[in-house]
Amino acid sequence: MKKENLTTIIALGIVVIILVSGIILVKNASGVNPPFTAIESNSMQHSEDKSQIGIIDTGDMIMVRSFEKSNVVSYVEGHQTGHQEFGDYGSVLIYKRPVGNPVIHRAILWMEYDSGTWKAPSLENFKDSNGNPLWTCASDDFNNLTGTLILTLNNGYRNIAVSINVDDLLPHSGYITMGDNNATVDQSASNISLNNLVNPERIKSVAWKEIPWLGSLKLLANGHTSYLNNYATNSVPCLAALFITIILSVVSIGYLFDEFVSKKKKTPTP
Repeated sequence: MKKENLTTIIALGIVVIILVSGIILVKNASGVNPPFTAIESNSMQHSEDKSQIGIIDTGDMIMVRSFEKSNVVSYVEGHQTGHQEFGDYGSVLIYKRPVGNPVIHRAILWMEYDSGTWKAPSLENFKDSNGNPLWTCASDDFNNLTGTLILTLNNGYRNIAVSINVDDLLPHSGYITMGDNNATVDQSASNISLNNLVNPERIKSVAWKEIPWLGSLKLLANGHTSYLNNYATNSVPCLAALFITIILSVVSIGYLFDEFVSKKKKTPTP
């Protein structure tokens, strides 16, 4: 067999082994099929037109896990413990809505509905560094919330206060959710989950790990180039550079292995 052919076979073999092993490991750890989702929206970005590593951007591929295998932490809880994912406090959920594609947004606050009463126990310690509450409501009792609940979200991309009318919520426990790039929570008036908290039954999966830019391939294949052009202008160039780097690395490994084999053959036996 020619040296060039051997090098090519070795390089391809390495790629196949890595890919197959990776897919098997991810599927077992994920508990969701498929264990990936491509990001088409800019609602979680921390920039208006650039993709950033560590943030959920247009054109990213996100590895997901089942709700049962995940420890979901809300923004309010994460603010108290320091738990951050994808550039801000709390976990990111992929949840179903009545119409349209699933939504990938951050869990902001878990609210409990019990016999006509709204409770949010995690608000008890939702305070700033001076001990001042980062929330207000018509009732200051977090175990009996009424009227308009206002949350001050002072981290991540937007430093804003968001509001929701507790009295308008549908009567079931669940999460208030919101995109990092958005100015209102999903459950606010005229938004994607109008008055409807995200309960566990609606959660398809939980964002786990980011694979930057890889989802751009799906967007390009589906003709959604405008999403990339408008919201993540650097995704395709970065993905191309990554592929070139991987190809060169694999070829280099194959070449070095081939050189090692050649030298070993030339070594005289005693």
